[in-house]
Amino acid sequence: MPYSPFTDRGIPYHLDGTVIKMINSITGVVKTLTSEELAELNDFDYTGIVVYPSVPTYCVVFFPELRDISAIFATLSQRKYDATITTVPIMSLQGSADTTNGLDGTWANATVAEYPPAVNDLDSWRKSIKGVSNLDGVKAIRFVWTLASGQSAYGLYAMHLYGHKTTGETADDILFLDAEDGDAEFAIPQDFGDRPAGTSIQHQIKIKNASTTLTASTVTLTVYDANDLIRISDDSAGPWETSMVIASLAANTKSAVIYIKCETPAAPTPLGPQKPLIGVTVGSWV
Repeated sequence: MPYSPFTDRGIPYHLDGTVIKMINSITGVVKTLTSEELAELNDFDYTGIVVYPSVPTYCVVFFPELRDISAIFATLSQRKYDATITTVPIMSLQGSADTTNGLDGTWANATVAEYPPAVNDLDSWRKSIKGVSNLDGVKAIRFVWTLASGQSAYGLYAMHLYGHKTTGETADDILFLDAEDGDAEFAIPQDFGDRPAGTSIQHQIKIKNASTTLTASTVTLTVYDANDLIRISDDSAGPWETSMVIASLAANTKSAVIYIKCETPAAPTPLGPQKPLIGVTVGSWV
């Protein structure tokens, strides 16, 4: 059975300047997650980031600009003193447009029809993405848990966020366009579908400098794919690389076509849903 379609963009919070802190409501910051821990939370192997709360402890996600958050997949692990581990869903999701430290400011409860279930199967992250509302224009989101009786620690197994920058934020930016759909800006992740083992497929994209005044110089595209299934090129015949540099893009200008190749390995390699990223950085805006 096919998965439900994505409803928004995946947020690469481990790469975009987002900061995540575990904050004890009495004593303050428990820990600030490292870049490695952020990457771990945003991948697919359900390796937990362990925390030891003794009173209600928030996981607070601080974005570098206002965001509209529309969906989430997240799950916790619950470690008992006898070392057994069970999984539990995250709860009590809130958002704030004015917090400075994760505890102050005005917080509003998100509306969540159903929290992601407490499961960590190969494709749980894809089939159990849950929509949320009342998280538009937020600077930060948070959820809370309390160490229950008989538990020695909680670990955050995974957290995938879906949404986009709030309208008007980051005017000088690079946009990804669908060259196979009239250069429309991508509103959801590009989907290669259910690919047979040992086959490949290509898609075409472009990027656009959304600034109305500044030139983007040394624009670098980088593929982040641990399985090395995705490569890019400026030619449909290759060569296929994991990075590409565009010397400059003038204000309000599109690039030439960029080709993306998805090549699945031959059987019997076990495959599951994946979400590799193509990131873009700008050397300077002039």
